[in-house]
Amino acid sequence: MNEGPVMGYSKAIRRRALELFDQGCDENEVARLLGPNGPSATTVRRWRIQGVVTDQRIGDPKLIGFVVSRMVLTDATATALGRRLGINPSTIYCWVRNTRHMIENSQFDDIDEAARVIMETVVRDRKDNNERRRDAYAAQRAARTAGVRVPADVEVAAAQEIGDDIVVPEGVAPAMYGVVSQPLAVDDLPDDPEELRKLLIEERNLRATAEAMVVVLGKGEPPVKTPEKATMVNLLREAGFTAVLARRCVGIAESTYFWFNAQADNRAQRHKRRGQLVEAIRTLCTTATQEAGACGAIYGYRVVHQILRSQGLRANEKLVREIMAEENLQPVQRRKGVYSSYEGENQHCPENLILVGDDGQLPPRWGQPSTHFTTHNATYPDAPLQHDFHADHPGQRLVTDISEFKAKDGKLYLSPLVDLFDGMVISATAGCHPTTELAVVMLEEGLATLEEKSCPIVHTDRGGQYRSQAWCNAAGDKDTPRFIPSMSRKATSGDNAVAEGFFGMLKRDLFPTARACENYTIAELIRKIDQYIDWYNNRRVKAGLGYKTIKQNREEYSRQTQAA
Repeated sequence: MNEGPVMGYSKAIRRRALELFDQGCDENEVARLLGPNGPSATTVRRWRIQGVVTDQRIGDPKLIGFVVSRMVLTDATATALGRRLGINPSTIYCWVRNTRHMIENSQFDDIDEAARVIMETVVRDRKDNNERRRDAYAAQRAARTAGVRVPADVEVAAAQEIGDDIVVPEGVAPAMYGVVSQPLAVDDLPDDPEELRKLLIEERNLRATAEAMVVVLGKGEPPVKTPEKATMVNLLREAGFTAVLARRCVGIAESTYFWFNAQADNRAQRHKRRGQLVEAIRTLCTTATQEAGACGAIYGYRVVHQILRSQGLRANEKLVREIMAEENLQPVQRRKGVYSSYEGENQHCPENLILVGDDGQLPPRWGQPSTHFTTHNATYPDAPLQHDFHADHPGQRLVTDISEFKAKDGKLYLSPLVDLFDGMVISATAGCHPTTELAVVMLEEGLATLEEKSCPIVHTDRGGQYRSQAWCNAAGDKDTPRFIPSMSRKATSGDNAVAEGFFGMLKRDLFPTARACENYTIAELIRKIDQYIDWYNNRRVKAGLGYKTIKQNREEYSRQTQAA
């Protein structure tokens, strides 16, 4: 309800109309007595219903305290109070909604005391609001002096409302006032203390704005881009300015400021998540390297990505690869060695049982193809597998080979026996010479770990150790064979790719360069390789097993077998 005239008529006219009512005149007579330019009979009738007109202005703190205290602490209604005081009931409800919290939780002996508390609180709140508006105008003046554009409508509205009266914002940090664009001369200072206070306030706001510009731009010169304005607003808010005051000072719309702030928050969140991801990847790679006794990184980015997912850390695979490249955690690509155990051809020349023949089938002695081989060829008939390097059960198909390591005090030769079911190294021997005994002892130890009646296929390359008489004798006779031999084609290392791949992985993990193993003695190399094989069998995560370890895969196979 507007202050002053009611419905376009002064309070004096309305008061006169009510006096005529008290004298016994009806609505039509009152309207006629007030003249042709006076209110109509309908308006006069409404005045009579509303009641007398108070001398206080609508919105006066004393009037608000009087009305709210009666509404909250007594049984008075808004309609009754409105008729008595000439106030619209909706206005009374609005006052009660905004001020009842001031007295609702307090105890008052006198209703007039409650009215006084409300009045003082309303006066204080209005004073604070006026000061905030003056702060805005002061900041606008400081921004104009510093060269920051201020919207014209905001500037004109603030100037028309409060003129040149300036009030300093409370709690502004003095540290923000380290830059002064235009120093004040002593002769320019006014003698009036009030004028001097206003000038110092304006200078202080100017310094805060200039300091924010220097921090953002590196210099106090316009033009200022929108992202930089958002940063300036944040600096001013840290210095004690309110958000509204800082935005008006810099000249940036509210929606624009919050949009840029949201973008900054998103960048901060991404940076935080990246930091957590970097720490997790670094810890994962370092732990794996220490457990394996390796000299460098072991896992590639795909395995690291899957391990992180299993730990509940979501990250893009490309991001993992990028971080591992930045942190130098990628496995090195090692140069291949030149050792060869080939000693020529002799009468012992077993069939290559893992190789698909010209008819597209495996040799009969290989038995049934593995499930992986059959599924792949049925799914991709245009790109069938040429070798079956898989097995459906442990101890069904084995591969072996010999590799050379150059140590500080000689050479070391390693001969492992690898199970094609999951890649487990079931036995391994090492010696200073690549003898037949080295291979045969490895074979005997491996076969001892299998079931008694099992007769696995053992695939090798065409090395001399696997064509010797001792190796043939270890295979047994035709009636009671201990294993079925299989041999790669001549000069075709791909036929024994699983064994070659194990050597490549071991050397890459333990020795980043081809000559790194020369820093160790033979005894030290044996200990490192033994530690690595133990870690490989029990703790290394393999992508081919669904990102599980060999130990976990064997335990799962055992449970399934027992359940069946």
